[in-house]
Amino acid sequence: MITGKVVIDNIDEGVDLQRVLVNNLSTDAKILTNSNGFFSIKVNLNDVLEFSNGFIEKRTIKISENILMKGYLEVHLNFETIELETANLNTLNKDFKSNIRNEDSQSTKNYNSWGLDPNLQYIEVNPNMTSSINNNGFLDPALWMSKLSGKYKKDKKQNEYFLFVSTKNEIIDHFTPNYFIEKLKIPEHKIQEFMNYCASKSNVINLFKNLEYEAVENHLIQNSYSYNSLIRQNQN
Repeated sequence: MITGKVVIDNIDEGVDLQRVLVNNLSTDAKILTNSNGFFSIKVNLNDVLEFSNGFIEKRTIKISENILMKGYLEVHLNFETIELETANLNTLNKDFKSNIRNEDSQSTKNYNSWGLDPNLQYIEVNPNMTSSINNNGFLDPALWMSKLSGKYKKDKKQNEYFLFVSTKNEIIDHFTPNYFIEKLKIPEHKIQEFMNYCASKSNVINLFKNLEYEAVENHLIQNSYSYNSLIRQNQN
Protein backbone atom coordinates (compact mmCIF):
# COMPACT_ATOMS: atom_id res chain seq x y z
CA MET A 1 0.00 0.00 0.00
CA ILE A 2 1.34 3.43 -0.93
CA THR A 3 -0.03 6.92 -0.42
CA GLY A 4 0.48 9.61 -3.03
CA LYS A 5 -0.50 13.02 -4.31
CA VAL A 6 -1.09 14.33 -7.83
CA VAL A 7 0.16 17.79 -8.79
CA ILE A 8 -0.79 19.75 -11.91
CA ASP A 9 2.31 21.51 -13.24
CA ASN A 10 1.22 23.62 -16.22
CA ILE A 11 -1.40 25.82 -14.57
CA ASP A 12 -0.97 29.02 -12.56
CA GLU A 13 -4.27 29.10 -10.70
CA GLY A 14 -5.60 26.65 -8.14
CA VAL A 15 -7.41 23.62 -9.51
CA ASP A 16 -9.66 20.96 -7.98
CA LEU A 17 -7.62 17.76 -8.06
CA GLN A 18 -10.56 15.55 -7.09
CA ARG A 19 -11.53 12.55 -9.22
CA VAL A 20 -8.24 11.87 -10.98
CA LEU A 21 -8.42 8.13 -11.67
CA VAL A 22 -5.52 6.08 -10.34
CA ASN A 23 -5.55 2.66 -12.04
CA ASN A 24 -3.19 -0.19 -11.19
CA LEU A 25 -2.90 -1.73 -14.67
CA SER A 26 -1.28 -4.83 -13.18
CA THR A 27 -4.11 -5.70 -10.74
CA ASP A 28 -7.00 -3.57 -12.10
CA ALA A 29 -7.35 -1.89 -8.68
CA LYS A 30 -8.76 1.63 -9.05
CA ILE A 31 -9.28 4.64 -6.80
CA LEU A 32 -10.12 8.34 -7.24
CA THR A 33 -8.08 11.13 -5.68
CA ASN A 34 -9.71 13.34 -3.06
CA SER A 35 -10.17 17.11 -3.40
CA ASN A 36 -6.54 17.71 -2.35
CA GLY A 37 -5.17 15.24 -4.88
CA PHE A 38 -4.30 12.52 -2.36
CA PHE A 39 -4.83 8.81 -2.95
CA SER A 40 -3.92 5.46 -1.42
CA ILE A 41 -3.74 2.22 -3.40
CA LYS A 42 -2.34 -1.29 -3.05
CA VAL A 43 0.73 -1.97 -5.18
CA ASN A 44 3.45 -4.56 -5.66
CA LEU A 45 6.94 -4.26 -7.10
CA ASN A 46 6.86 -3.57 -10.87
CA ASP A 47 3.13 -2.77 -10.91
CA VAL A 48 2.20 -0.01 -13.36
CA LEU A 49 -0.05 2.86 -12.23
CA GLU A 50 -1.95 4.96 -14.78
CA PHE A 51 -3.23 8.45 -13.94
CA SER A 52 -6.04 9.83 -16.08
CA ASN A 53 -8.85 12.37 -16.21
CA GLY A 54 -10.79 14.01 -19.02
CA PHE A 55 -8.57 17.13 -19.03
CA ILE A 56 -5.07 15.87 -18.20
CA GLU A 57 -2.43 14.03 -20.17
CA LYS A 58 -2.31 10.37 -19.15
CA ARG A 59 0.78 9.26 -17.30
CA THR A 60 2.02 5.82 -16.27
CA ILE A 61 4.51 5.07 -13.50
CA LYS A 62 6.19 1.75 -12.74
CA ILE A 63 6.49 0.92 -9.03
CA SER A 64 10.15 0.58 -8.06
CA GLU A 65 11.79 -0.69 -4.88
CA ASN A 66 12.54 2.93 -3.92
CA ILE A 67 8.86 3.93 -4.21
CA LEU A 68 7.82 0.91 -2.14
CA MET A 69 10.37 1.71 0.57
CA LYS A 70 9.23 5.33 0.82
CA GLY A 71 5.55 4.37 0.72
CA TYR A 72 4.79 7.74 -0.85
CA LEU A 73 4.59 8.97 -4.45
CA GLU A 74 4.15 12.50 -5.79
CA VAL A 75 2.93 12.46 -9.38
CA HIS A 76 3.25 15.52 -11.62
CA LEU A 77 0.64 15.80 -14.36
CA ASN A 78 -0.10 18.29 -17.14
CA PHE A 79 -3.34 19.66 -18.49
CA GLU A 80 -3.92 18.73 -22.12
CA THR A 81 -3.20 21.86 -24.17
CA ILE A 82 -5.56 22.78 -27.02
CA GLU A 83 -4.91 25.63 -29.47
CA LEU A 84 -8.09 27.74 -29.43
CA GLU A 85 -7.15 30.87 -31.42
CA THR A 86 -10.57 32.36 -32.37
CA ALA A 87 -12.58 29.21 -31.74
CA ASN A 88 -15.21 28.96 -29.00
CA LEU A 89 -15.75 26.23 -26.43
CA ASN A 90 -19.31 24.91 -26.68
CA THR A 91 -21.47 22.30 -24.98
CA LEU A 92 -19.22 19.65 -23.47
CA ASN A 93 -18.85 16.33 -25.22
CA LYS A 94 -17.02 13.21 -24.01
CA ASP A 95 -14.45 13.85 -26.73
CA PHE A 96 -12.98 17.10 -25.39
CA LYS A 97 -11.46 18.16 -28.72
CA SER A 98 -14.84 17.94 -30.47
CA ASN A 99 -16.04 20.83 -28.30
CA ILE A 100 -14.06 23.37 -30.35
CA ARG A 101 -16.25 25.31 -32.79
CA ASN A 102 -16.03 28.59 -34.66
CA GLU A 103 -19.30 30.19 -33.56
CA ASP A 104 -21.30 30.71 -30.38
CA SER A 105 -23.87 28.10 -29.45
CA GLN A 106 -27.45 29.11 -28.68
CA SER A 107 -26.71 28.47 -25.00
CA THR A 108 -23.76 30.91 -25.11
CA LYS A 109 -25.94 33.51 -26.82
CA ASN A 110 -28.57 33.07 -24.09
CA TYR A 111 -26.02 33.61 -21.29
CA ASN A 112 -24.76 36.76 -23.05
CA SER A 113 -28.31 38.08 -23.42
CA TRP A 114 -28.92 37.48 -19.70
CA GLY A 115 -25.76 39.45 -18.85
CA LEU A 116 -24.12 36.33 -17.35
CA ASP A 117 -20.65 34.91 -17.93
CA PRO A 118 -21.04 32.23 -20.67
CA ASN A 119 -18.29 30.18 -19.02
CA LEU A 120 -20.75 29.30 -16.24
CA GLN A 121 -22.32 26.71 -18.54
CA TYR A 122 -19.06 24.75 -18.64
CA ILE A 123 -18.56 24.35 -14.90
CA GLU A 124 -18.39 20.63 -14.14
CA VAL A 125 -21.39 19.15 -12.35
CA ASN A 126 -20.92 16.49 -9.70
CA PRO A 127 -22.52 13.33 -11.17
CA ASN A 128 -23.80 12.33 -7.72
CA MET A 129 -25.84 15.52 -7.51
CA THR A 130 -29.21 16.32 -9.00
CA SER A 131 -29.79 19.39 -11.13
CA SER A 132 -30.44 21.65 -8.17
CA ILE A 133 -27.14 20.84 -6.46
CA ASN A 134 -24.37 21.94 -8.78
CA ASN A 135 -21.31 24.14 -9.02
CA ASN A 136 -22.96 27.05 -10.84
CA GLY A 137 -23.81 28.77 -7.56
CA PHE A 138 -26.60 31.30 -7.24
CA LEU A 139 -26.22 32.41 -10.87
CA ASP A 140 -28.03 29.22 -11.91
CA PRO A 141 -31.75 30.02 -12.44
CA ALA A 142 -32.64 26.36 -11.77
CA LEU A 143 -31.06 26.73 -8.33
CA TRP A 144 -33.21 29.78 -7.56
CA MET A 145 -36.36 27.77 -8.28
CA SER A 146 -35.23 24.78 -6.25
CA LYS A 147 -34.36 27.04 -3.33
CA LEU A 148 -37.87 28.45 -3.35
CA SER A 149 -39.51 25.04 -3.66
CA GLY A 150 -37.45 23.34 -0.93
CA LYS A 151 -36.02 20.84 -3.40
CA TYR A 152 -32.49 22.12 -2.74
CA LYS A 153 -32.56 20.92 0.86
CA LYS A 154 -33.84 17.49 -0.17
CA ASP A 155 -31.22 17.15 -2.91
CA LYS A 156 -28.45 18.31 -0.58
CA LYS A 157 -29.33 15.57 1.91
CA GLN A 158 -29.46 13.04 -0.91
CA ASN A 159 -26.03 14.08 -2.13
CA GLU A 160 -24.59 13.89 1.39
CA TYR A 161 -25.93 10.34 1.64
CA PHE A 162 -24.31 9.35 -1.68
CA LEU A 163 -20.97 10.75 -0.50
CA PHE A 164 -21.32 8.88 2.81
CA VAL A 165 -21.98 5.57 1.03
CA SER A 166 -19.08 6.16 -1.36
CA THR A 167 -16.61 6.90 1.46
CA LYS A 168 -17.88 3.95 3.49
CA ASN A 169 -17.20 1.61 0.56
CA GLU A 170 -13.75 3.17 0.08
CA ILE A 171 -12.94 2.28 3.70
CA ILE A 172 -14.00 -1.33 3.12
CA ASP A 173 -11.90 -1.51 -0.07
CA HIS A 174 -8.93 0.10 1.67
CA PHE A 175 -8.81 -2.42 4.52
CA THR A 176 -10.28 -5.27 2.37
CA PRO A 177 -13.25 -7.48 3.35
CA ASN A 178 -10.84 -10.14 4.68
CA TYR A 179 -9.59 -7.65 7.28
CA PHE A 180 -13.13 -7.20 8.63
CA ILE A 181 -13.83 -10.94 8.57
CA GLU A 182 -10.55 -12.30 9.94
CA LYS A 183 -9.25 -9.56 12.25
CA LEU A 184 -12.43 -7.82 13.40
CA LYS A 185 -14.53 -11.03 13.33
CA ILE A 186 -17.35 -9.33 11.47
CA PRO A 187 -19.50 -11.72 9.39
CA GLU A 188 -19.20 -10.91 5.69
CA HIS A 189 -22.91 -10.13 5.32
CA LYS A 190 -22.66 -7.73 8.29
CA ILE A 191 -19.75 -5.57 7.09
CA GLN A 192 -21.96 -2.80 5.66
CA GLU A 193 -24.08 -2.77 8.82
CA PHE A 194 -20.93 -2.62 10.94
CA MET A 195 -19.67 0.38 8.98
CA ASN A 196 -22.99 2.16 9.61
CA TYR A 197 -22.57 1.35 13.31
CA CYS A 198 -19.00 2.77 13.32
CA ALA A 199 -20.09 5.92 11.53
CA SER A 200 -22.78 6.50 14.16
CA LYS A 201 -20.32 6.02 17.02
CA SER A 202 -17.24 7.84 15.68
CA ASN A 203 -15.95 10.18 12.97
CA VAL A 204 -14.36 7.44 10.81
CA ILE A 205 -15.72 9.00 7.62
CA ASN A 206 -13.97 12.36 8.12
CA LEU A 207 -10.82 10.66 9.42
CA PHE A 208 -10.61 8.55 6.27
CA LYS A 209 -11.14 11.60 4.05
CA ASN A 210 -8.19 13.22 5.86
CA LEU A 211 -6.05 10.10 5.21
CA GLU A 212 -5.78 9.35 8.95
CA TYR A 213 -5.82 5.60 8.34
CA GLU A 214 -4.30 4.61 11.69
CA ALA A 215 -7.00 6.53 13.57
CA VAL A 216 -9.67 4.93 11.37
CA GLU A 217 -8.32 1.46 12.17
CA ASN A 218 -8.31 2.23 15.91
CA HIS A 219 -11.99 3.17 15.73
CA LEU A 220 -12.81 0.05 13.72
CA ILE A 221 -11.11 -2.18 16.28
CA GLN A 222 -12.75 -0.46 19.25
CA ASN A 223 -16.21 -0.55 17.72
CA SER A 224 -15.87 -4.18 16.64
CA TYR A 225 -15.89 -5.29 20.29
CA SER A 226 -19.18 -3.60 21.13
CA TYR A 227 -20.74 -4.52 17.77
CA ASN A 228 -19.88 -8.21 18.13
CA SER A 229 -21.24 -8.09 21.68
CA LEU A 230 -24.56 -6.77 20.33
CA ILE A 231 -24.67 -9.58 17.78
CA ARG A 232 -24.15 -12.19 20.49
CA GLN A 233 -26.88 -10.63 22.65
CA ASN A 234 -29.35 -10.74 19.77
CA GLN A 235 -28.53 -14.38 19.13
CA ASN A 236 -29.32 -15.35 22.73
